[in-house]
Amino acid sequence: MDNISKNIIKYRKLAKLSQEKLAERSEISVGYLSKLERSIIENVSVTVLLRIAKSLDVTLNDLVSNTNKTTEHPRPNQNELNKLLDNMSFQTSEQLSLNIINSIKLLKQ
Repeated sequence: MDNISKNIIKYRKLAKLSQEKLAERSEISVGYLSKLERSIIENVSVTVLLRIAKSLDVTLNDLVSNTNKTTEHPRPNQNELNKLLDNMSFQTSEQLSLNIINSIKLLKQ
C-alpha cells in the first residue's frame, strides 16, 4: 500500500491538485484521501483507485507500480501514447495499435 500512497501523492503534486480538489474529482472524502496518502487504509477498492487515476489522468498501473523504479518514462511520447490508448475502447485501441505497428513496419522497409 505504501507505493500506492507515494504514487497518489506524486501524481497529485504533478497535477498541482490539492487533496480537496482530488477528493472532489474522485468522489471520495478528503479524510479518506488523506488516510490513503498516509498509508493508514490497508484495503482500497479498485473502483476508488480507478476514480483517482482518472482524476489524475494516469493509469491504474501508474498508481500501483513500484516507485523504486525509474520515475520518468524514458520515452515520454510512448508513455503519452500508452495513456491515450488505455483510455480508448478496446476495439479502437487495438485498431490504432495495429495501424501504428503497420506504419512502423513500412518505415523499416
